[in-house]
Amino acid sequence: MLRENIFLVLLIICSLNLWAQKTNLFYLPIDDDPNKSLTYEQIIQLSHDIAVQYPNNIKFISLGFSEQNDTIPALIIYKDKADNPTEIANQNKATLMIQAGIHAGEPDGIDAGFMLIRTLFSNTNYLDLLNKVTIIFIPVFNVDGLKLLSPYHRINQNGPELQGWRANAHNLNLNRDYMKASSVEMKYWLQFYYYWNPDLFIDCHTTDGADYQYVMTFDMQLPPFMSYNFNNFFKTEFIPYFINEMDKKGFLSTQYVAFRNWFSPESGLAASLYSPILSHGYPLLNNRPALLLETHMLKPYKQRVLATHQALLIVIEWMNNNKNMLKNILSKEDEFSLSKVKTKMLFPIEYKLADHQSKKVLKGYEMHKVISPITGLSYYTYDNTKPMDWTLDFWDSIEVKNNITLPFGYIIGPEWKHLMEILKLHQISFITFSEETNLKVQYYYLTNLEFDNSIFEGTFGPIFSYQLRDTLLKFPKGSYFIPINQKAWKRLVYLLEPESSVGFMQMGYFNSMFERKEYGEIYVLDTLAQNMLKDKKIAAAFEEKKSAEPDFAKDGWAQLMWFYDNSPWKDQRRSTIPVFKVMDEVTFNKINN
Repeated sequence: MLRENIFLVLLIICSLNLWAQKTNLFYLPIDDDPNKSLTYEQIIQLSHDIAVQYPNNIKFISLGFSEQNDTIPALIIYKDKADNPTEIANQNKATLMIQAGIHAGEPDGIDAGFMLIRTLFSNTNYLDLLNKVTIIFIPVFNVDGLKLLSPYHRINQNGPELQGWRANAHNLNLNRDYMKASSVEMKYWLQFYYYWNPDLFIDCHTTDGADYQYVMTFDMQLPPFMSYNFNNFFKTEFIPYFINEMDKKGFLSTQYVAFRNWFSPESGLAASLYSPILSHGYPLLNNRPALLLETHMLKPYKQRVLATHQALLIVIEWMNNNKNMLKNILSKEDEFSLSKVKTKMLFPIEYKLADHQSKKVLKGYEMHKVISPITGLSYYTYDNTKPMDWTLDFWDSIEVKNNITLPFGYIIGPEWKHLMEILKLHQISFITFSEETNLKVQYYYLTNLEFDNSIFEGTFGPIFSYQLRDTLLKFPKGSYFIPINQKAWKRLVYLLEPESSVGFMQMGYFNSMFERKEYGEIYVLDTLAQNMLKDKKIAAAFEEKKSAEPDFAKDGWAQLMWFYDNSPWKDQRRSTIPVFKVMDEVTFNKINN
């Protein structure tokens, strides 16, 4: 009996110890099972619990709400009461914003972020990293996507056991929404971002693509419109440090690259082009750097989490050690940006990879070309038991593809009030006409307007050519004037210029303006055409178009609409973009601020 009682006591003790481990404040499912990740409910509970346990160091707040009205959690991790922008500024600390779960099927950053918090509070040496840095951690941005857990969401990915969905409840990719802000999540995010105005932003992802030895790839976009000092600092100081430290910790890392042609290693490698539509591109429009972390999809889940955790720790250590230098660089970048904005200055609105290339050694695996017996398509498989170095052509130099001429400002009519709300979210200032106002402006006259055959983030984008024309227009009371001379000028330009691939025009916000609203009967239009052909210039232009476009020559209805569109009966607004450029400085006497 005694032996049985001793055994029972020991069993109870063991059970209690196991329970204690599992109810530990910083317990994570991945601690017991390397293929488990945190659920949304666990994230909320853990965030609440650690904030209660550390009331002087951790604050649990809501960034906002998802499309399905669930809380988007955020944690402020701090020392010395530096838990708000005012105190952070008063203490001259740096601010780091870490985001995870914007693609909820890529949860590496979620678990890694809580590991980071655990590490910071494990001993005083790590906690000292908060002496000069306050951290804002967004555990999961795409809440609705995370709640759609399934083992079948990421076909390319090696764990975890369950993954969230890439898009939000409206099936929009939030990492394509930073400019147009069509989702409720992004509207909240923009307010949150500019409230904190972080010195550095990190977004955590898991990549797709070829198989290679690196557990971590990263990207830090450095476009030409940033100053030389800014670009040089991060290129020569931060990036080499990051790679070296990751390698020393046993996590092989390299710049984020992709094959120049999909599935074709022989095509060489290409760096990613700058785009403010993406999480690591957008902060540059606020003169702030951003770091994209991409763990490799085929590496075991726990290894990916540990790599992300280490990357976050390295960045915090670097910021703590280089806080003054970082602050100085960013302050000078703000000054540089405002000094550059001038009326009629050329500004790069679109980039491309330069034609020249270098060589890059990529640590990959032995590859074997396979021909599909089903489709006949060729592709490569990788033998991860046979590491090898690939020496490939590398296109990594970015050059300007298109410039636009900066105006004194832009004018938008009062009917576009809903777009002005988006401008406000981007911290863009504007004034309102208190009376009807006549102004000389430039406008974009569209030619050859078509629409893309494929849908992108819920819209079919327009394809067009244009001419810039001058005119004198009467703008109604309530029209908006948006001056170029303001801190947010780069965001303003990217939103309003039609050549911007991330602006209102190409994101479909003006598509209603390009629909036909009036039509003519055939017998009316044919009579119109016959009368117009009496004009020799019209007749010559008609014959030229038929010769140049065989499809047009066969399409009688298209021909009639051509005559309609070249007549005084046409819808004049259909060929214009409702954004007008004021090219010369003017004085406004009748405005409401």
